[in-house]
Amino acid sequence: MKKTVAMRFRWFIILLVTLASAATLVVSGTAIFLIRDSAITEDMVLAADKTVNGLSERTESILASVEQSVTTLTYASILIDRDFFSSLALSSLASQPLIRAMYFLDAQGKTFAIWSRDGRNPNDPDYQGIDFSYTPLYRSLKTANEPIWSDKFVSTLAGNTFVGVGIRIGKHAAIAELELETLLDTVQTASGTDARILVVDRQGEILVDTEHRYAAGVLNILGDPIIAKALAGETLPDTVELQGTHYHPAADHSEKLGWLFFAGVPAGFENPSVQNILTDILLLSGSFLLTALLLSPLWSQVVASQVNSLRNLADRIADGEVSPDQKKGLIREFNDLSRYLRSMAERILERENTLRVLNLQLEQRVAERTKELEETNHNLRESLENNTRMRDLLVTSEKLAALGRLVAGVAHEMNTPIGNAVMAISTLKDGQRDLQKAIADGLRKSDLDKFLEHSEQGLDIAERNVDRAAELVSSFKHVARDQTSSIRRKFELSEMISEVLLTLHPMLKRSPHALRTDIEDGLNLDSYPGVIGQILTNLVTNALNHAWDNGKVGTLSVSAHRSDKDGWIRISVADDGKGIPEVMRKKVFEPFFTTRMGRGGTGLGLNIAHNGAQNVLGGDLDFECPSDGGTTFHLDIPLVAPILQSVDESDPSA
Repeated sequence: MKKTVAMRFRWFIILLVTLASAATLVVSGTAIFLIRDSAITEDMVLAADKTVNGLSERTESILASVEQSVTTLTYASILIDRDFFSSLALSSLASQPLIRAMYFLDAQGKTFAIWSRDGRNPNDPDYQGIDFSYTPLYRSLKTANEPIWSDKFVSTLAGNTFVGVGIRIGKHAAIAELELETLLDTVQTASGTDARILVVDRQGEILVDTEHRYAAGVLNILGDPIIAKALAGETLPDTVELQGTHYHPAADHSEKLGWLFFAGVPAGFENPSVQNILTDILLLSGSFLLTALLLSPLWSQVVASQVNSLRNLADRIADGEVSPDQKKGLIREFNDLSRYLRSMAERILERENTLRVLNLQLEQRVAERTKELEETNHNLRESLENNTRMRDLLVTSEKLAALGRLVAGVAHEMNTPIGNAVMAISTLKDGQRDLQKAIADGLRKSDLDKFLEHSEQGLDIAERNVDRAAELVSSFKHVARDQTSSIRRKFELSEMISEVLLTLHPMLKRSPHALRTDIEDGLNLDSYPGVIGQILTNLVTNALNHAWDNGKVGTLSVSAHRSDKDGWIRISVADDGKGIPEVMRKKVFEPFFTTRMGRGGTGLGLNIAHNGAQNVLGGDLDFECPSDGGTTFHLDIPLVAPILQSVDESDPSA
């Protein structure tokens, strides 16, 4: 058994207060966090919606100045000459910080003037004739009557990634390039929030990422399921994971620009508001726990002093003293406990006195009851011995009765052959006297021949009947020896059963019932034939006495075959009589149970058979009663009986 480690009361109080405080703080802090977390989640979802709502419109409004400049210069390229147009383009675009470069195109989509923030001359012949007719933005201008914004593309002059806006007026067109960095500043100005803003074009290319600037113009996130849902106009869940970070999302699509505006407010522990709440809870918990630890020694001292006082009081009560009232402490429950202890001590003294008196009375009653029990036990032992002797006498009587039936049967069977032999011998004596008389009167050959013929017939009859009597005596000796002892030997089952049934032949002959046998040949056993014979005799006798009512005629069957269980046989005794009533079936093998008490029945026949089957033969005896009537007893035994430690030679049912 594991030994429990005890601690001092002071440390126990400190530990208890600490654990209680910690548990309280954990529960309360968790509750506060869960309540505030749901509120924060709701606020963040609203904040994301508020951020993205109108962001596209504000961005469109900021970029409208770019569209206005492009439109104005395109009209000017049609109405004024090239030199004045170049001067106008330089002055106008210098005041437009969002535009990085601008291309003016003729009807074939080729440049006739270029403006760049690096100071190039718009009419420089080196930049004239550049073909833009193959670009998607130019092709989309052929059917548009308003400014068109492009997806991400690579600049013709700089080789970097840009977005562009183009317009076509008459036969002239113009395309302006905007740097993604400039677009990022524009979106941040329009959003006015620290939330992560993504601007994604129609192809899934990131144009603006306020959190990861390097991603603009580099990453394509069209394959992200959240962006795919947003581009498809589907409703987004409250919390999503984008590139390994959790957000409360909101999205809006700009029809004019063709871009998706995605706003994500950090969710869960990545949200600053949640982090601030956790910090506040931890600081509050730490201060509370520190205060509890500082006050625990004081509390433990107050409690320990009263506990020590109660311990001293308990020691005095254990010594048999009833102490006077003690000084009351600060804790009411301990004062009540002190009062209860003193009251308990007084009641204990009263009960001790009462118990002394009761003990004396109890000792007297125990002595009287002991004497009565000794007398009762003596009477019970005598009754048990009488019952044991009576049972032994009944068992012996049952054995003698079986042996008596055997003797009576053999005597009845021997009466016929012995009578026939006596009659044959008497006839021979008469023939001898006739021969002697014939000799005296003069013997004739015919008289001698007649005497010899009659002598041969008489001797043959006598010999055959004496042999039959000898066979009966031999069978009687085998059966008598087997049934009066428990000698183990090897034998052939069919021969042994035939000998037993031969001894029962007189009883069967006196009954109106037919006997049928079905004994398998070649069943050689190493067992106790006497016990098997006694069981078979008891089963046959029991069937003849109980199976049929008076006046009824039936059939009794005895069979023996190999069992399905390897090395076992089954001997069955079946009748087609009235069967065993349901209420009696559980008592069939009980000793002294019989329906013929006072009419020759002892109630031990089936009990002896059942005990012999289990205890000597190593098998079992059971029965079944079909619903259509009749009873079948099954004796299942091994071909080789188990070796017994000791067997009573006088008790075949051992």
